[in-house]
Amino acid sequence: MPDRRIEDLQAFVVECIESFGGVVEFPEYGLAEALLPDAAAAAFGGRTFLQIAFDPEVAREHPDAELAVYGSEFVDRLIGLASGRGQTTVRHLYVDRLEVTRVAERLAEQFQFVHCAPSLEFGILRNFSYLLFHFKLIYLTDEREEAFYPVLVNLNTDRPVEESERFLHAAGFAPSRQAVCPEEPVCSVQAAYRTACAFLRQQADRAFRTKQEENRRRLDMDLRRIATYYDDLKEEAEGRIERSSDPERASALRHRIQLYEVERERRRKEIEDKYSLRMDVRLTSAELYVQPKVVNAVRVFHRDRECRVRFVWDPLLKAFEPPLCGRCGEELRTIAFDRDGQIACWGKGAKGQTRPQAGSIDSIGPSATRAGSPSTG
Repeated sequence: MPDRRIEDLQAFVVECIESFGGVVEFPEYGLAEALLPDAAAAAFGGRTFLQIAFDPEVAREHPDAELAVYGSEFVDRLIGLASGRGQTTVRHLYVDRLEVTRVAERLAEQFQFVHCAPSLEFGILRNFSYLLFHFKLIYLTDEREEAFYPVLVNLNTDRPVEESERFLHAAGFAPSRQAVCPEEPVCSVQAAYRTACAFLRQQADRAFRTKQEENRRRLDMDLRRIATYYDDLKEEAEGRIERSSDPERASALRHRIQLYEVERERRRKEIEDKYSLRMDVRLTSAELYVQPKVVNAVRVFHRDRECRVRFVWDPLLKAFEPPLCGRCGEELRTIAFDRDGQIACWGKGAKGQTRPQAGSIDSIGPSATRAGSPSTG
């Protein structure tokens, strides 16, 4: 079964060289041949052709090859080159079809409308933005373990995208913006970063607690082993004292018992330090994603009540984004009027209500008539 760490290292080396404008091929297993542009060749002694071995055995068979393993000089040099390049990227997402048809029917399929019905008024195209933060988690004991964790934040709602893998898997990229249209209001990068950190903290805490429990079990086993070892030494020395008739010999054994206790305490501290788990989190890079979406102004009505609700169609995921409750900020899956004539979470009364959040629900309140089109505000 192939080693995932070796595969990840190979992918990193190939991606780095290709990002420099180079070309990489694998003529045989564990050996790559790379052509470098002049700008990148300067970092490798001016050589534009490199052989790269990903295994020490392969390196011995090809003495001129650069050894690419974790901690090797070649990999460290490559990391240095990659670190010197830009760490932020703007990606323009491409979708094959921006239009959405059968809006009312699709909404009824995706959401539960209780004692009300949707009716499309109009749809407009706008550019939405996401910020993908790449974090590196470093777990430190007597060893060092690294893990990478991406967090995707919707800049228009300042909320983390929990299904980020699905989003990134579906994403295709265009050289420039696919549609020239207005920008949807966004939160600040600082606010998005705080949101990403809060989400990461929840995810990382779970992994940290799991590792901590594992270390605690190993620590308890080692402490019991050491306690048994020094208890046996002490018991043996005390037995010799009882059997000894030589006062000097007995004094030397009592001194030895004291040394055992000092050594026991030193070993205990060493082992506790060994299994003391610390975690360091670093932001390594960020990517800005720009994607066109369709903002639909939908009239939700029931008898003499109506509200306009914004439903954003995501043409990449082929689904509507749930609107946000104007009172608690949570996503709405059930669409219904509350007792105040607002579209909000069920059970939310007028007390403690807040203004609708920008970019979520544009509520126009109860209307005495449904004739004409209410203003969009």
